[in-house]
Amino acid sequence: MPKRTVVGAGLSGMVAAIDLARQGDEVLVLEKEKAIGGSPAYHPSLHATPIDLQYTSDLIGIDVSSCFQLLSETQLWIRDKRLFPNLNHYGVERGDRETAIDTFLYKICLDHGVAFEFGHPVNRLKDIPPGSIVATGTMCTVEDFSVHKLIDGYGYAFVMDTKLGPANWQFADTYSPDYFYAVAMNGILYGLVFGRRTRIEEKALKTIDRQFRERAGIEIEGWKPFYCETMIGTRLFFGPGNRYIMTGSASGSYDPYCGYGIVGALTSGKVSALALRDRDGAQVLFDRMNRNHMYLYRVFEAITRLPPMVKLKMLTSMPAYYKYSKVLFGRMGRGIPGYPRDWMEEFTRD
Repeated sequence: MPKRTVVGAGLSGMVAAIDLARQGDEVLVLEKEKAIGGSPAYHPSLHATPIDLQYTSDLIGIDVSSCFQLLSETQLWIRDKRLFPNLNHYGVERGDRETAIDTFLYKICLDHGVAFEFGHPVNRLKDIPPGSIVATGTMCTVEDFSVHKLIDGYGYAFVMDTKLGPANWQFADTYSPDYFYAVAMNGILYGLVFGRRTRIEEKALKTIDRQFRERAGIEIEGWKPFYCETMIGTRLFFGPGNRYIMTGSASGSYDPYCGYGIVGALTSGKVSALALRDRDGAQVLFDRMNRNHMYLYRVFEAITRLPPMVKLKMLTSMPAYYKYSKVLFGRMGRGIPGYPRDWMEEFTRD
């Protein structure tokens, strides 16, 4: 019975562990936190994403549909103009609560005999055997964890109790090159404003407070500073002799334009497990999944350099003129399996 090691008990790590255990492997997951659910500094959290639940579940061999809720109320605002997108967004919870997808996958892992060692950071690749799957995200303790490029992300987040939901709010404004979003479901309301390479000023929180009070009728409480890292570039095999395997956001399997990462985490976990038995096949699938990564990152960078008001005006007019800008944005969601096909066109359709 082969022994496999997975570093990180996030979504991609546990999907990989489940897949390997189902094939008869003995699997050990090493997690630096003291329990399932990731860092308490970031979770519990809620995320909104476009996703084809049936396709994703079929691909990874795990029915995750019970973890996602259709966000029946969605408000999208570009400054003071509200848009009415046709795209369905789904909410999902991360963390250690019973309603979190982490807890859901953890229980499946235990049912399949996957072993966990919590409070076990991995500091050097030499501390884990070749063939290990590294599923730590980009913010990890591995000193010789090599990536193409890291971009700092700054912002603020809050989490509150609520009876609302499932609902979603997304605001684009001059206070961030990215955006603010909030999701309500499972009895909590979570919100995050972030900016890649940009520190969000505290005065921006007052603007968001006002906007959210006017648009949702809610007073935000408990803003806390937020920091993350984003990997630019994709890689499946790495380390000495390319004997180690990356997965999840660590591998670059996410949408670098909007920052969506849930779908890429789930599906890349399946690919990383395949890589232990079919390196060439896994590499082909991985490359196909991430073929638009650098293109979308360059589009994001180019649009970020526009004057804020020009950028926001362009986003506001996109529904009316998408047929002309499709050549630029049509690749969004293409590649990584699990996104609805042509979801950007659905998003902008009148």
